[in-house]
Amino acid sequence: MKKSISPSQLFGLGLSFGVTMFVSVWITTKIGGWLDGKLGLNGVCSFIGLLLGVFSGFRLLLENVAALEREKDWQNDKEDE
Repeated sequence: MKKSISPSQLFGLGLSFGVTMFVSVWITTKIGGWLDGKLGLNGVCSFIGLLLGVFSGFRLLLENVAALEREKDWQNDKEDE
């Protein structure tokens, strides 16, 4: 029988993504705001920080999905033996 990803794994993935996205965007935006204040760039560094935070959140999401898929494939291969 082929195994699929369980609802608890999907919930964990969604929760991890939400927390990671919030924290990474918040931290990089705060650092960008601090740099803007020091350099007088009127929000340029904050915007770059926002983009970096979003990028890192989605990158982690893709890594977690790939890990779940590898685990599912490994379990299915183990059952086929």
